[in-house]
Amino acid sequence: MKIHSLSDIPAWLFYPLKTWTDSSYNHYNLFLSLIMIEVLFALGAWWYLYKKIGKSDERTDRIYLRATWLCFVVVIVCESIFPTEYLLKQFEVLKYGIGMLAADIYLFAVYRKSN
Repeated sequence: MKIHSLSDIPAWLFYPLKTWTDSSYNHYNLFLSLIMIEVLFALGAWWYLYKKIGKSDERTDRIYLRATWLCFVVVIVCESIFPTEYLLKQFEVLKYGIGMLAADIYLFAVYRKSN
């Protein structure tokens, strides 16, 4: 696959993944399973860090707002990188999982810095 413009880069990056998932049901199910494990890990880490940082007050509200902003920015960046022609719902869940992981990393850094 040749790249003729910037819009061809996502297809070039993710076309091998598309062919791999299309080659077998097992590959497709493995891809879905890894995405779900990533999302569940991100949710669990967020819940754990939310409990560790504490209840809502002036300090924690600002921390949670910054984590949400970071998650939003990462999802917007992923929106421009991931393809929009195939595996739409799978990549959508992957984008949100990556955004949540970015917020988790920020929350973990803030938690470690405060303790």
